Amino acid sequence: MTPAPTARLFIALMPDDPVRSELAAWRDAWTWPRSAAPVGTAKLHMTLHFLGDVARDRLLDLQESLIVPIEPFVLRLSQGTI
Repeated sequence: MTPAPTARLFIALMPDDPVRSELAAWRDAWTWPRSAAPVGTAKLHMTLHFLGDVARDRLLDLQESLIVPIEPFVLRLSQGTI
């Protein structure tokens, strides 16, 4: 099977396994409508920016342009007011 000429891309934060497990427990505690399809645990992430459909022949250039230094940080989410 020939791959599609484009790939649907996004920039995301990918949590480590312990955080992903906590997110999965939170996800599983919700009551979802029957039509919902919650994301599988291995694919849990936080999308920062949706890039859309990108031509596969541009992927290497795009990957190289996204290599930037970043310091580790803590992201805290809450349900309260800011």
